Amino acid sequence: MATTDPLARLSILAWRREMAGVEALLADETTRRQFIARGGGAVYVEAVADASGPLAVIPALAVVDDAGAAMMLLPEGGRALASVGAHLGAPEVVTLLADEVEAAGLAGENALLLAIAHQRAGEPDRAREVIARTLAGTPAPVVQIAARLARHRDTPLAPCPSGPDRDGALPGLLDRAKARSAMNELMPGRSIGPSDARTSPATYGIVAVVFGAWILQCGAMQGEGLAAIDRLGALHVPLEPAEAWRLVAYGFLHVGWLHVILNVLVLIPMGRFIEGYFGRAHLLAIYAFTLVAAGLTVVMLSPAGMTVVGASGAVFGLMGAALGTLLLDGTLRRSPERHAKIREMAKGAAIQLAIGYLVPMISGAAHAGGFVAGLVLGAAFAATAGGRRRIRSGSA
Repeated sequence: MATTDPLARLSILAWRREMAGVEALLADETTRRQFIARGGGAVYVEAVADASGPLAVIPALAVVDDAGAAMMLLPEGGRALASVGAHLGAPEVVTLLADEVEAAGLAGENALLLAIAHQRAGEPDRAREVIARTLAGTPAPVVQIAARLARHRDTPLAPCPSGPDRDGALPGLLDRAKARSAMNELMPGRSIGPSDARTSPATYGIVAVVFGAWILQCGAMQGEGLAAIDRLGALHVPLEPAEAWRLVAYGFLHVGWLHVILNVLVLIPMGRFIEGYFGRAHLLAIYAFTLVAAGLTVVMLSPAGMTVVGASGAVFGLMGAALGTLLLDGTLRRSPERHAKIREMAKGAAIQLAIGYLVPMISGAAHAGGFVAGLVLGAAFAATAGGRRRIRSGSA
């Protein structure tokens, strides 16, 4: 190994799984902090477990949190938490963080952590099933992961000792994994898997209705032009009592394909989060209530002659409900990543609000009204006992 850069040497040793060399280099605090901050938290946890046993990962997690605050917001942070859960014998933690491990780790690493978790939990038969299925599966794990799977198959790890240290650490770790799993639904760039429509049917049902209405609107506009938007339900100020139906219809009309796409890109992650947390009925109730609340805000606060269309009032309602949940729920409140997620959402909301005041037929008043209504509903629902334990943990 020709390089003298400690971080480069650590990366090479970690790739080779030469954990004794990793441990030696990480003994230096400055190097350790730099390595963790660059995404090496999971490797550090594994080095500590190899050197000092599974219970040593509990203080190791505190070191990772301290040195890698920014890293912990990324999938690498989930990978480090999953490593801690694996060595403490908590397969449910690994399962909750599977998407982040898959995004940040090597091919087959999630299965490796799950096998370790089963062995540390005293479940060698389940570990052997995971290992056999992974080694025989497609795509095959990368070479170093395959080698570790074979080693754990031939020489299983000892179970993690039970006791107050492990029992005290597991509830907080599980809550933190649940919080990350829930908050990951709020990431607009999150990849969408084939099972998403099955686990979030109400969210994708709303999306289907929005796109269906857009197709019908496009057909009507072929013959009538923009007049079709008014006939189909555009919201006018002032609003006549006999046309109260427009308070719902306006939310399914749009001024162009980009308007539709932008709304749907925000609707999907927000809807999945709300549906996974509260359930389908609450999602539909929040969407309908905030759609109407946004329309009423337009009618009350906008100047005469204003015309508004679009689902963004209800989408902002979902955003507000998600933020209210993050603020009020006790489990999410304990997550170190929560504050960064709130800041991220607040910035996105501010940008969208600004767009609403600059683009014709897209109302900033609707955005604000929907957001406030959703914030109140989300906070109220999250504060009740019935809403608390819906965070997805493998079943919705």
